[in-house]
Amino acid sequence: MFDVKKALQIILFFARNSNKKGEVKYIKVLKLLFLADKLFLKRYGTTISGDHYVAMKLWPVASWVFNVMKEPERFGNLEEKINETIKINAETKTLQALQDLDPDYLSELELATLAEIVKVFGKYSYSKLIDICHSFDEWAKHKNNIWNSCIPMEFLDFFAPSKWENKIFEMDEDQVALSKVIYQEQAQYV
Repeated sequence: MFDVKKALQIILFFARNSNKKGEVKYIKVLKLLFLADKLFLKRYGTTISGDHYVAMKLWPVASWVFNVMKEPERFGNLEEKINETIKINAETKTLQALQDLDPDYLSELELATLAEIVKVFGKYSYSKLIDICHSFDEWAKHKNNIWNSCIPMEFLDFFAPSKWENKIFEMDEDQVALSKVIYQEQAQYV
C-alpha cells in the first residue's frame, strides 16, 4: 500500500546518496526506484514503494511517487510535509533533500536494497538509467503503444527473466518462484 511519508523517505535516501548537496534529478530517483522495487519484488514478493507502475514514453514510472515530486498539491494536507522534506525545482526537474532520513519508515531489508541499487546504479546518469530501464521486458512490451499516454504495468512481468540483466538481478529460480507466489497471494487480498 502506498504511503506518502514512506515515499518521501525513499526520495530522501536517493537524494542524500546522490551527491554532497543532496540534490538529484527526479527522473534519476524514478529510475533507481524502479530498479529497487524490481529487485525487492523478485527477492521478497513485494515492492518497497507500495506504488503501482505505468509505462510512459521515456520510462517505467512509480505513479504516486512521480506525483509527490511533480504535483505535491495533489496530496492536500500532506503538501506541507512534502515541501518541508524536499525542495522541488520544476525548471531544472531536480529535488533537494531538506531533512535527514528517518529510518523508522524503512525496514533494514528495504534500506539494504536501496543502498545496493545506489552502489550498482547510482553512478550512472539519468539518461543511462533510462537506457537500462528500457532494456527490461516489462517496459519494452509497451513501447510501441505508449505515444503520449501511460499504460499500467503488471508486477507479474517483473518476475520474468529479461534480455538484459545485471548480476544484481540474477538469482535462484526457486527463490524468484517463491517470491512470485507470495506476491500473488498478497494480491488476492488487495
